[in-house]
Amino acid sequence: MFPKLSFPRGFAAATAAAEAKAKAKAKARNTNFMAEYLVSTLGFSTVEAAKASKSISHLKSPQRPDSIVSFFKSHGFDQSQIKKLVSWHPRWLCFDLQKTLTPKFQAFKDFGFSDRDIVHLITSNPGALHLSLEGNLLPKLKFWRDFLGSGEYLMTLVKRGNWMMTTSLTNVVIPNLAFLRECGVSDERIVMVVCKTPRFILQKREKLETAVELVDSTGVPRKSGLFLWAIWAVYLAGKAKFYAKLEMMKSFGWSEADFFMAFRRAPVFILVSEKMVREKMKFLLKDVGCESSYVVEHPDLLMYSLEKRLLPRYRVMEILKSRGLRRRDYDFRTVMCRSEKYFMEKIVLQNIDKVPELQQVYNCGNCSGVAV
Repeated sequence: MFPKLSFPRGFAAATAAAEAKAKAKAKARNTNFMAEYLVSTLGFSTVEAAKASKSISHLKSPQRPDSIVSFFKSHGFDQSQIKKLVSWHPRWLCFDLQKTLTPKFQAFKDFGFSDRDIVHLITSNPGALHLSLEGNLLPKLKFWRDFLGSGEYLMTLVKRGNWMMTTSLTNVVIPNLAFLRECGVSDERIVMVVCKTPRFILQKREKLETAVELVDSTGVPRKSGLFLWAIWAVYLAGKAKFYAKLEMMKSFGWSEADFFMAFRRAPVFILVSEKMVREKMKFLLKDVGCESSYVVEHPDLLMYSLEKRLLPRYRVMEILKSRGLRRRDYDFRTVMCRSEKYFMEKIVLQNIDKVPELQQVYNCGNCSGVAV
């Protein structure tokens, strides 16, 4: 029989400690390797590289990262964009090119996206690359293209980000669409609002229901073309700001009924800042001499720029009145809502011979003057 070997006390613990130390050194070498790679290849700072390399320390050679970087560059991404993407998702350097990036980029191209479009899409919505191709990415691209009615709209919205590609269709988008349809809103109108504000359809169902409830309480008919825009305005403003605007308008003599009437006529006026509303109301009531009830009937006046439309046109009309060239009882709102082309040609230029300084007074250029 062989004699039983005996080891000094603590030998096993020392051996385990040595092995752990060796593994730590090996991991550190790998981490250092990727950190150095990020610094030399993508321009990371040492601090940025140290942080990003922790999740990809298992990479022991530049082969796969190089292939990923080269792939992005071949599709039009510059180094700063690649750096930003990798800083967000370092594990992208571990992607299997043929199984992940290549088929997804091809899918975007099949839907009409150019390389430039794809660069914009990925940099604004990088989460799209985490979606499974068959189970998520393709169904979403098809759904949005079919709903919006064109590949052009699809590209415009997806490039704007706003989580269009990463928000659940089943749990969020489709239920919201169904609810709006139940409220009598057509898909055509929904598309108009979604194209303007994509995140509108991506909100929680509860928030959408709250907005509809508030709009209903103001008396906006569901069959009205303004019903959806009223919901949109409430969504952007929020319930708290809606009622804060109501309280502010009471300081100008409006009642709640007045406020609701104005909202029914021009719901978007609630998005004008409190400061601008105060300035415009002061101008309309004190300078122009409008009654508060006149603004209730014509709340769209609050949506025009004070400096670019209301004030310059008012000055022109006052000069014409003083020269006897305009009726003294002209309708203020009618003049303000005229197009820039009409006002310039029919009012300013038509009277320029009689009042040479008129164009200088109306120093507004060709601006439209709408400021929401």
